[in-house]
Amino acid sequence: MAAFQRPTALVLTDRRVRLDSRQPARSVRFNQKHWQPPEGLSPDDVKAVINAASCERDRLLLRVLWATGVRISEVLALRSMDVQRDHLVLPNRKNPNLTVKRVYLPAGQADLPGALLV
Repeated sequence: MAAFQRPTALVLTDRRVRLDSRQPARSVRFNQKHWQPPEGLSPDDVKAVINAASCERDRLLLRVLWATGVRISEVLALRSMDVQRDHLVLPNRKNPNLTVKRVYLPAGQADLPGALLV
């Protein structure tokens, strides 16, 4: 038999006796914490991670991920015709009405398209 059983309450309705196994309502407000957004990496931390990559390919991959915020699968699916001077053209799988989406590069990453094409 179970070592712990939930208490049940008897509820009288008309002439029948019905067992109510629902737990009584209780407040969980005191135990609830306020949601905090996760702490991100500072730009210096990101540069340290990119510089710690073992090869140039990995550094370039991390740079593209940081600069654009796209998914890893979208970066790996890039072709040379998808790299433009100021943006990347990526397949849009979330919206069937728009087959592609353009992700513009920040001003500080002006050399990224050239590095991707090399």
